Amino acid sequence: MLSAGLGCRHVANRMGCHVSTISRLRTRENATHSVADRSRSGRKRVTTEAQDQHIRLTHVRDRFRSAVDTDRETRGVRQNKVSASTIRPRLRAADLHAREPYRGPILHIEAGENRLRWARQHQRWRLADWNSVLFSDESRICVDRPDRRIRVWRRRGERYAREGRGIRVFVRGIGGVVLV
Repeated sequence: MLSAGLGCRHVANRMGCHVSTISRLRTRENATHSVADRSRSGRKRVTTEAQDQHIRLTHVRDRFRSAVDTDRETRGVRQNKVSASTIRPRLRAADLHAREPYRGPILHIEAGENRLRWARQHQRWRLADWNSVLFSDESRICVDRPDRRIRVWRRRGERYAREGRGIRVFVRGIGGVVLV
């Protein structure tokens, strides 16, 4: 758009960003003939792309595997030990997050229909009606040390995944359990 003759302000409005961003990109393109990020100083990556892929695959195959178990087996680029604090960002980059495993029953068709019916019956309740209801939360917070709970590495929407064997999802509207 800049090469077509539009001004920085007009391009910034069209792109939904600040004018200074467009101005800096134009200056960088004029100086280096590229808008790509320049190389930065900093620590080199400890793992290669192949090792990152291996880390992701081992955690997808064994959802209950901890980052500490993986760091014991993984050696870095220069054969040095890879820490768990290096493994975790690699897993988060693959959109895997440590969550508590699902411990409840899988939601069946009839149970899902009962829950939906209950929600529809109570959706018009007023605040005065809900004031007589008590919701209990059994979560705990441990500030000074790890809580020693088991975690599962999974992506969003994979709550019912079992160590690489597919995902069980309750599909609302269809009213069934689907194995993906």
